[in-house]
Amino acid sequence: MAPAILRDSRFAARTLLKAPAFTAAVVMTMALGIGATISMFTVVDSIVLRPLPFPESTRVVMLCETNPRVPDRCIASPPNVSDWANASRTLESAGLARTESFVTHTGDGFSGVAGAIATPGFFRVLRIQPALGRLFEERDLGRGSNSVTLVSHAFWRRALHDDPAAVGKTLTLDGRAFTVIGVLPANAYIPELGVVDVWKPLTAASTTSTTVTGEGLPR
Repeated sequence: MAPAILRDSRFAARTLLKAPAFTAAVVMTMALGIGATISMFTVVDSIVLRPLPFPESTRVVMLCETNPRVPDRCIASPPNVSDWANASRTLESAGLARTESFVTHTGDGFSGVAGAIATPGFFRVLRIQPALGRLFEERDLGRGSNSVTLVSHAFWRRALHDDPAAVGKTLTLDGRAFTVIGVLPANAYIPELGVVDVWKPLTAASTTSTTVTGEGLPR
């Protein structure tokens, strides 16, 4: 068997060497095919085969309203998401969030920061527990009581200098004072939003948002 394979391999090599243009086309086609296959497998493996890196991720669903004025975007209003959570018999909780840039002022001066606004249910769905302090609660959504903020672990280390007493201190966002109520854990995974360093509560005044999540658990 081995001599036959060796003989066939030599014949194939001589044939390909006689037609270098054809050989180059074959090699390039194989390279493109292998590369595309590896890329597709990487995407499928990361999205389908491997669970998302937060607890009970297979029970999380994304809910969206449709609007012809904003196609291909997942949108919803906070009151509607609240109604979905209260009326549904299959959702234990629901929440939503969207990205929003802020200008912060710390002891190091003013700087832009990647931010987001979110409802309390958003963090409940993702099973995120704070490293320090607490997360948003319904009491933080009312007018006059929504001047609170959460910060990422990276922002806490970078801008707040790992201060264990950071909870309760004031952080200026867009010229307005906010009280830091919590620090997210270092491994917090936030689907769809990317890197977020500072969070504000999302109130009913915000009419649209992205990343609407609901946890499919029986009540």
